[in-house]
Amino acid sequence: MVLRPRGSSSSSGFESDCAPPALEHAVPCSLWRCRDLCYSTDEDDDVITPPACLELIKPLFDLSKPDPENCADNNNAVDENVAAPVPENNENERNQPIFDVGRQQRPPRASRVINPRPGRGSGMSSNQHVSEENRIQPGDQFDELMDEDNVGITGGDGTAELFNSFEEAGIPEKLLQNLQEAGIRKPTPIQRAAMCLMSKKYQYDLIAQAETGSGKTLAYLVPVISLVHGLKRCSPPRRFRPFAMIIVPTRELAAQIGNEAKKLVKNLDVTVAVTYGGLDLEISARDIASGCDIFIGTPGRLIKAVEREGRWGGIYLHSVCCTVVDEADDFLRQAHDSEFFTLIDRIQARRQRLYVFSATFSEYSMEFYRQQMTSEPFYILGRRGTNTIDFMWRSVTNERKLDVLLNDLGMAEESEGRMPKTIIFAQSKAAVQFIAFSLALLEFQVLVLTSECNQEMREKQLHYFASGEYNILVCTNVGSRGLNMKSVDYVINYDFPQDGVNSFMHRIGRTGRAGNRGCAITYFDPVRDRRHGEYIAEMLQSLGENVPEFLRYHVEE
Repeated sequence: MVLRPRGSSSSSGFESDCAPPALEHAVPCSLWRCRDLCYSTDEDDDVITPPACLELIKPLFDLSKPDPENCADNNNAVDENVAAPVPENNENERNQPIFDVGRQQRPPRASRVINPRPGRGSGMSSNQHVSEENRIQPGDQFDELMDEDNVGITGGDGTAELFNSFEEAGIPEKLLQNLQEAGIRKPTPIQRAAMCLMSKKYQYDLIAQAETGSGKTLAYLVPVISLVHGLKRCSPPRRFRPFAMIIVPTRELAAQIGNEAKKLVKNLDVTVAVTYGGLDLEISARDIASGCDIFIGTPGRLIKAVEREGRWGGIYLHSVCCTVVDEADDFLRQAHDSEFFTLIDRIQARRQRLYVFSATFSEYSMEFYRQQMTSEPFYILGRRGTNTIDFMWRSVTNERKLDVLLNDLGMAEESEGRMPKTIIFAQSKAAVQFIAFSLALLEFQVLVLTSECNQEMREKQLHYFASGEYNILVCTNVGSRGLNMKSVDYVINYDFPQDGVNSFMHRIGRTGRAGNRGCAITYFDPVRDRRHGEYIAEMLQSLGENVPEFLRYHVEE
């Protein structure tokens, strides 16, 4: 019996328009229809089995070619200049998600006050990714995450205080109401520590490290909003002059934090503006004009707003009193991101408070930020929290990874009774395209996210994935930060990140968040990934996990 894809007919072979186009162009996969592909059980037919079919398309994907996206997806280089070119397709094709296989009807486009130019983003205000329905709810192990022993405080003036509640922090009443409406009633340890230090120890800077999913975003948003609210009460109204700036490395993270901040300042006399690469410039400029007490964005767009001082879409730095850098280590891994260093120099020339947050810090990155600060900083160091992620490792050569992936997806679907929400990470854009197209041939519902997608397409992909219409997202490291998705059950590292364990930790942090359980499956190539064996073993030991036998072998060598 020859394997037949789900929902296939009895005819066989590719239609003439099924061949994928050249990979150097970002083309919506509505052109790559594979619904007519099937496999006949008739021995006289010219049968193409799935493995052979996949072999036919492999030459189109140069998986061995070095990709500039390998270390950090080159996200800022793409984000901050111009949007990726828009595919030359009709409106219906452009609005469909990538690898739209077997799709019957796409949801209607959200109405917008300002229609962005084709290929540009809209700010994601109506996107399912940033909706309340997508907010991650506390899981069964959330109480273990709340143990105050999960954080340690050093530096500063030598004291170590934590607030026990939002009420004790003295935040504005309306901010407290907004938190309660969002179902947030008790602060996590990182939030308790950061709120206390940023409000009671304002003369000190801060470096905070805590695991993914521990509540770092609220840890700085709540005290920053409280600070700005107090400053506005005793300051004359001034347009285009933010009191606080929040710098983030990726578009998705900027949009997510911006929308979260706007929900928290509801009914407060505090305004929030957001800007990032790919966002329509007119939308960004109007957002700034409507009020930018807290200004959030990626470095390229932020520095452009600073350079446009006194013009439409520009800001003044005169009133900035504090700066937050989120995912702070990511900026120092991207040596090309000179815009970030320019921005930090411009802001810190005014000797303002600097607060940096991340799940991981190298010694170099911690020392770099320490040198930018004007005081002896406090350090909040998250200790190992509850073990909410089940680690699974596969020793597999690159040639067999696709077979293993299909097997893992099949087992996950069988055990869950449905296809669970899964994020698959690959090291290059070519590998992402190959994986996604291969899965689409078998009629898996697949979405793609890389820096090659224009902003409009990125937002659509995240909307479909967050809404649950599509349960498989294949991406590069661009998806390792800023994707705070509800009910992500599996993370699969198809390729181990070549820039090391830090990227690995951010990837697997997309699951097992807020006390919910998740599973991280990693494919270890004994040839390609051999040099990472020792670091992986040390990481697993530090997490209290068992080290697989094949990893012990590489360490002993």
